Amino acid sequence: DSDRPMADEYLSKMGHGYGNGFWGEPMEDVFRLALSGTEKVVHSSSTMLYGALDNDDFFMYMGGLAAAVRSIDGESPQMVVTNTRDPGQPEMTGIDKFLGAEFRTRYVNPTWIEGMQREGYAGAGEMRAFVEYLWGWDATVPETVDDAMWQESFAVYVEDRHDLDMKAFFDEHSPHAYQDITGRMVETIRKGYWAADDATTERLLREHVDSVATHGVGCSEHTCGNPRLLRYVLEQGAAMNIPGPALDAYRAAMEEAIGADIETAAAEAEAFVRWNESRPALTTTSIEGFRMEESADAAEPLPVPPASGADDGVWAPLWVGAPVLGLLAVWRWRRNRG
Repeated sequence: DSDRPMADEYLSKMGHGYGNGFWGEPMEDVFRLALSGTEKVVHSSSTMLYGALDNDDFFMYMGGLAAAVRSIDGESPQMVVTNTRDPGQPEMTGIDKFLGAEFRTRYVNPTWIEGMQREGYAGAGEMRAFVEYLWGWDATVPETVDDAMWQESFAVYVEDRHDLDMKAFFDEHSPHAYQDITGRMVETIRKGYWAADDATTERLLREHVDSVATHGVGCSEHTCGNPRLLRYVLEQGAAMNIPGPALDAYRAAMEEAIGADIETAAAEAEAFVRWNESRPALTTTSIEGFRMEESADAAEPLPVPPASGADDGVWAPLWVGAPVLGLLAVWRWRRNRG
């Protein structure tokens, strides 16, 4: 899938005008013109309480804006974070360095993971959220997340690189968080954002299928809400010799959850994607108003008010009232136009 519909959605949602008599009117075309030529996107961070991989606001706004600029100009702008977490040493940090530091000090750091494990299901939820937000950055600004980050996340949370009994922890406290993690990683591979090797793909497919068989369907937006992923799991799982009974059980559980045949639902999703990506990025709307044209007698001098004298009593009210009438006419036009 292309990322153009995502960028179009951002432009549609954010492209509304305010001021000069406008209050929330759609101005997507104006927004596109304003964004064209953007060289740099800047985001601020002044606290250690929130990072770039523990919430969705960061990538939704900064990443969404970068995706919009890329859809207009063909390339992503430079991404910079105004880092004032240490007021004594503020710095401008590239988003890749900013994300990388958080990635290593928190999410693949065994000390952080052990702290999350002590929090039980809530800690499992934070691990799941990290994988979702990593995907958010990869989807909006692919330059910020590379294959090595996905591979290391897989090694830590699925292969248990730090010997922290990750599978046992998830099974006890939140098996569906693990199901979502493996599902998201498989989806990242399916969409081509992570060029994982066959061994990694097979392990993830097995873990995901086994989780559904053992713990039932968790039904997040990227599993039950994504029949193309379900079809991929079945097809790729069969190609990688995952046992037929396990795949049959997976199919039965998922089809019961979504209330439809997986292949039929996937075909319908494909049709929607084709329609969504083929429609015009910007719908042209008719504009009503006055068109300014050059007048043949534009060079003629403007009338000059008469000199003060006997006729002041006739002309003075007209010269005073004309601007007021003009303002009222403009206000009425804007009101009718709105």
